[in-house]
Amino acid sequence: MTETVFANAEIITEDAVLHGTMKIVDGVIAAIDSSAGVPSGAIECEGDYIARV
Repeated sequence: MTETVFANAEIITEDAVLHGTMKIVDGVIAAIDSSAGVPSGAIECEGDYIARV
């Protein structure tokens, strides 16, 4: 299982732009969380945008 976490990102979805964390597991979005913290091991996005397409 491969897991990647992007934190402190502006996440663009079909309905909104959220500030928070996105977890990807095996190439699939597993969770989007609007928390402000940066989990250990996460990629710090420093407010960069990530688009969910």
